[in-house]
Amino acid sequence: MFRFVTAASLIALAAPLAAQSWQPEPGEMRAHVGFLASDEMKGREAGSPEYDIAARYVASRFDALGLKPAGGNDSFIQPVPLVTFRVADKGSVELIKGKAASKLEFGVDYLPSGNPAAAEITKDAPLV
Repeated sequence: MFRFVTAASLIALAAPLAAQSWQPEPGEMRAHVGFLASDEMKGREAGSPEYDIAARYVASRFDALGLKPAGGNDSFIQPVPLVTFRVADKGSVELIKGKAASKLEFGVDYLPSGNPAAAEITKDAPLV
């Protein structure tokens, strides 16, 4: 189970909920978003240590604002099952016309997207 939180958007959404007790100082939101979007957070991919840091950071801000937890076990964190898919390799693309074949260069000529339903994909189609 991963903990689900969209860090920057949750902090922004919390502001109206706590409007009576919290008025952000100039630059305060910039500081929160700056931390959560920093290179050190490595994109906060679900399941990563940086994602957990971001989730705990947002939860601590919610607690400091006096918001009431709505997650499981009286927490701001809600367990959500997620599925991850990553391509195993960059693959290869070859254009064939008659008996002539041309290999394309990954990252220059093509950027593939993965298909979790198939280990290999072959297409025989006209080129546009």
